[in-house]
Amino acid sequence: MLMKYLFLCFGLLSLAIFSIHQRQLLDSRGSSTASPLFFEEDDHDETEDEKNEILKNEIKSLKDEIENLKRVNEKLVEKDISLRKHVTGTTGASDEIENLKRENEKLVQAERTSSRKHPSSSTRSSLFPNKHVCSILEPSFSASIIWNQSIESIYQASHIPHLQKEFPTLTKGSMEALKLKKILHQLSPLFERGMIHLPSTSTYTSNEILKTIFDKIQKIHEDTHSDPLQIVVLGGSVTRGRGCYGHNKNPETRPCAWPRRLELLINQFFERKVVQITNLAIGGTNTAGIGSKLVKNWMYPTPELKKNGPDIIINGYSTNDALPALAQIANITDPEVQVMTSVHDAVQDFIIETFYSKSCAVPPLVVFTDDYLGPQQDLIRGELSYNSAVTSLAKWYDFMFLSYADVVRDLAYGNMTDDTFSNFQNDVHFGRWAHQSIAWTLGYGALNLMTKYCSEQYHKHSYTIEKNDRVYLPPPLTKDLLLKNITTEVIAAKEKTAIATKCDTTSVDHNPCPLAWISSPGIYDWRNMKHFLQTHQTENSGWNAENNWANGGHQGKFGIVSTHPNSSINLSFDGFQKDINTMTITRLVSYGEKWKDSRARFILNIGTETIATEEISGVHDFKYSLTLPQTVTLRKVIPKGQPFTLKVDLIGGTMFKILGMSLCKY
Repeated sequence: MLMKYLFLCFGLLSLAIFSIHQRQLLDSRGSSTASPLFFEEDDHDETEDEKNEILKNEIKSLKDEIENLKRVNEKLVEKDISLRKHVTGTTGASDEIENLKRENEKLVQAERTSSRKHPSSSTRSSLFPNKHVCSILEPSFSASIIWNQSIESIYQASHIPHLQKEFPTLTKGSMEALKLKKILHQLSPLFERGMIHLPSTSTYTSNEILKTIFDKIQKIHEDTHSDPLQIVVLGGSVTRGRGCYGHNKNPETRPCAWPRRLELLINQFFERKVVQITNLAIGGTNTAGIGSKLVKNWMYPTPELKKNGPDIIINGYSTNDALPALAQIANITDPEVQVMTSVHDAVQDFIIETFYSKSCAVPPLVVFTDDYLGPQQDLIRGELSYNSAVTSLAKWYDFMFLSYADVVRDLAYGNMTDDTFSNFQNDVHFGRWAHQSIAWTLGYGALNLMTKYCSEQYHKHSYTIEKNDRVYLPPPLTKDLLLKNITTEVIAAKEKTAIATKCDTTSVDHNPCPLAWISSPGIYDWRNMKHFLQTHQTENSGWNAENNWANGGHQGKFGIVSTHPNSSINLSFDGFQKDINTMTITRLVSYGEKWKDSRARFILNIGTETIATEEISGVHDFKYSLTLPQTVTLRKVIPKGQPFTLKVDLIGGTMFKILGMSLCKY
């Protein structure tokens, strides 16, 4: 019996030695076994030297304990010899063995405690500080692994009780709840197909943009009271949520649309406010018409956005940008070529406007999303033309491009009578399942971006970017850009960026427009327009803020409208804290007898001096309505603080609808 105890003693001794060996291996490898999705809180953020010193002390303590074990074992051997002479001594040996067990248990517990207290030594990479956003991931972790490990939590974050108030059909155990889970599991293996392009830290510009985003995420993790990431979503009626409720006539569909679902998914999953998403989608708009103007003129609704702008801008105009009728170009008759050409030009302009939208700061991260599957063209190649055009630009400018359409394309095209993922019955608008699936696609994309960013940080942690590098925008990708000239063009692009971004770094005010608004139900509606008129009008004959959702045949278009022929209004402004050099008027352009000959004249005056006159049409020949801007450069700059007036006269037809106005310094 005593020999069994002795073998146990040597076994425990070997276990202790093996534990130390394993600990040293983990330390040398920087291995990580922590949960990949949740941070572990530390009592103190030690420096690397402090961590190493702590580990050395712990190893020394373990070695001392082993020496104690050896001495205990020697005592046991002596007792064994004594027992051979005096059999009555077995009780003392048993006590020593029990003491040995207890000592070993203390060692094991100490090892566990040390691992918990210093996760960087056993569960995190030693390349990053304890609370670094990347310290929770190994280089081998992929988005798909993390997503599938957390799929139940993702389902719950997309389900009750978080969404029950806004989506009461998701009752626990209901058919809709079961279908939600089925779709999530069905699409999870397919999300990788939608990752068309993710920006890389291998370029200085993308590295600075991504670092800015992840530094803010880091701050949110460390302080739950930190401001969330500000995300602005732009798009048309699809992104706004038209059709999301099915046949529900409620005009305010924004809560059902994928931007709101994405916000809930992220915040409920992490149980804190990580993101704040503002859905600025407006029906009948596209990238070329409104998207670029919204960004350039900072037509954002909240004080936070008006002050600092968004951290991330998501372009969700794919359906409207892919409409051939909106892409008509002179001398091009092929719809596929029309769409590719117009999308290329519009997206490139959007990227340029976004890049220069913060002259004194790092530009926002740009994300394009493709949710368009049809039916606007007869040929499949034509239906893919938007995707093709954006893909080439995403690789050129290194912005993020995610495609829900590619995730579900096989499923949707495989059964066009199933409206789960799209609607091919002569309508581009789809229902709630598609909107939820788009939210998942973007959520997976965000996770993918994080794993890619952190993986690159692992592999380039010793890489030092040259000091003469700067954030710059590549030269425009035009049909005239020659390979033999590309080096010269890149150098010129860097110089152009350096000049364009020179500014007063003592000021944090990037907003170029002291006055900028656009009609958007739930954000800037008829009440805001009524207040605008009451604040600035001095004379008014026939112009009112309209609260008629169906007016003009285009639902959800609040505006300042003329009520009779020859309507006229005078607006007075006391002066702004910025010079004014441009005026942009956004209006509804429609069709039919009601809009026949629609035309208005806008006149800007400083005192009696006219500095701008612009006539703008409100009618076209197409059988749909559009929201379009028109910008005029003033003949003379309105100095900061200078009062001025704006006169608007209806000079043609009986109907004209103003949907937005911007007065800007450039």
